[in-house]
Amino acid sequence: MPHLRVRAMAWRSKKQDLADQPDKIKDAALRLLSRRDFAAEELRRRLLERGGGHDKIEEVIDYLCQCGFINETALVENWLRYRLEINPRGRAYVKQELLNRGVNEQIVQESIERLYNDEQEEIIIVRLANKEIVHNNVDFDDKEMEKYCAKLMRRWSNQGFCQNNIINGIKLLRTNFLDKDKNLY
Repeated sequence: MPHLRVRAMAWRSKKQDLADQPDKIKDAALRLLSRRDFAAEELRRRLLERGGGHDKIEEVIDYLCQCGFINETALVENWLRYRLEINPRGRAYVKQELLNRGVNEQIVQESIERLYNDEQEEIIIVRLANKEIVHNNVDFDDKEMEKYCAKLMRRWSNQGFCQNNIINGIKLLRTNFLDKDKNLY
């Protein structure tokens, strides 16, 4: 059993591996960037957690920005594409995600205005509503339909979608379910 304790301690000391070797900060930053894109602030936090010196970290981050390894505009655009196409979320949710990652607020706001406008969000809600219609071939009575719509409203609201778009999606859902009932008779 002692070997388990040694591994745990080695892992803890690895977290602070940059404290003794300031020349390794650039290598550590490049290793992190090889896995995914980082905002400058996010990378700074990661390197500080590992014990890197503040001055050396700033120097490395400036170098990486000048070389184009850190590009917050590209990071935001890629993240918006991901949230539009693969794992949809509303503008408010995406904005908060990017701000939490340390991206400059001005870059986030400009990119959202350019790439993820109100019409885009409405298209996503319609797509999500249609997906719900396809997946639920259940006959809802009025009470069940109200519960189901309330559940979707809460879900979509938690995902950061605009209230007007949510209401339009719910209206679409209700009319499509009513049309489906009319076609049955």
